[in-house]
Amino acid sequence: MCLLTCRKSVTFSKNGLQKLKRQNLQQQLLKVGRNVEEKIALFDPLTFVYLIVPLVLGILLGYLFRDRKLPKLDKASLAVVVILIFALGFGIGSNNELLSSLPQVGVQGLVIAALAILFSIAFVKAGKKLVAKQ
Repeated sequence: MCLLTCRKSVTFSKNGLQKLKRQNLQQQLLKVGRNVEEKIALFDPLTFVYLIVPLVLGILLGYLFRDRKLPKLDKASLAVVVILIFALGFGIGSNNELLSSLPQVGVQGLVIAALAILFSIAFVKAGKKLVAKQ
């Protein structure tokens, strides 16, 4: 009789362990699912519309009013850019995970930006020389 009860308790332990493993796996899958849903939300068609519609409207309005004298938008554009840079900095500062990986990401970003600037300058100079020869 003891053998039977001992065996049942061991079986129960294995079942309980399997149940805990299943629950843990389900929780991890739910977390991954939420992360995937958040990443998919970035590519939501509505988000795409929010980005593309203002761009297309701006192009159309600029095209329609290109011959008219319009007020200069330099100061307004600069103010909007400054606000966007502030919002970007705020987002970076409030994200602990990003802050901890900033040294590695920052160096890579600096290298990419420097190369983009250097090659842009090189191609502009080459283009000017080509145009000057013609």
